[in-house]
Amino acid sequence: MILSINEIEMTMRKAALACGWAFGVAEEFGSAARWIVMSGIGDFESLLSLAIEGPQMVHVVKSTEEWKFQGSGAAEAVSAFDVLACGTVTKIRMNQVSWVEGLLGLAGAAAMSYGMEYKFSSSVDGSDLAAVRSDRGRIYVPRFHEVSDVFVHVTPLELTGAQRDSASGYEVNKLLWNRVEALAARTYVPSTLQSRESGAGARISDNE
Repeated sequence: MILSINEIEMTMRKAALACGWAFGVAEEFGSAARWIVMSGIGDFESLLSLAIEGPQMVHVVKSTEEWKFQGSGAAEAVSAFDVLACGTVTKIRMNQVSWVEGLLGLAGAAAMSYGMEYKFSSSVDGSDLAAVRSDRGRIYVPRFHEVSDVFVHVTPLELTGAQRDSASGYEVNKLLWNRVEALAARTYVPSTLQSRESGAGARISDNE
């Protein structure tokens, strides 16, 4: 099925809210879904899996040279990419890596926000695994899906303008989209006069 990029982003954001994520992180999920479909690295099924895991505590071991995140869930990913963008450290390490496309999608969301390029490499032999920037992403080797421990570096980029959306929309797996919509529907309230008086529903435009 073909969907607009705004519908994909908005519905994924609502699905993340339904899974218990705070609004700010839910926005990251929406931006990640946008980046995944626009970059063409795959679908966002693994991103949805990260959302369904729900919020968890972030465990990190800090040193002057690197921060090591004990996991690769959405909470760790968002925290790690923010830490790198702020310049607190130049390198972070993530172990127990899973849901690769979802992880890269969240890196893409951060890349769009900060104008950075995030580079993933193996902590074992230093080989390049993937690179993520605001306008595209690339998985260098399929074995990224088999690596359980990675380094992430960040490089500032000169922004050259936003990536253009496809006017014709994007192809999305219907079964996957049904799962996203089912979660998003949990954030809706009944359409009643009372709910509208409390602020539910659209006003002048659907964005209100």
